[in-house]
Amino acid sequence: MVSTFDTYWVKYAGFDPLSCIEKHPYRIPILHLKDIFADPALGYPESLAEIGRGSIDFLPILQWSERYGVEYYAVEQDICPGNPLDSLAISLDNLQRLTQKCA
Repeated sequence: MVSTFDTYWVKYAGFDPLSCIEKHPYRIPILHLKDIFADPALGYPESLAEIGRGSIDFLPILQWSERYGVEYYAVEQDICPGNPLDSLAISLDNLQRLTQKCA
């Protein structure tokens, strides 16, 4: 059995995304990357953040993913503060910096 895993919703529920995925090596072929602001007063969708601007530490998640069979990453931000393409560019830029650290 395999699963798609969403970092935002796991963190929103109060769990650590890395701790959760570590329990399922080679069972998460697609990792859904979304970030969340740390302010507990924010609900959904106000807590959505571009990758690298929120509270999730993506570097260890990406390092784990490279080791344990993640084949694809889906980047999504349900609601953007401005132009969705600008939000995507911010997330992509931050992810590219992180993946350079993984190599």
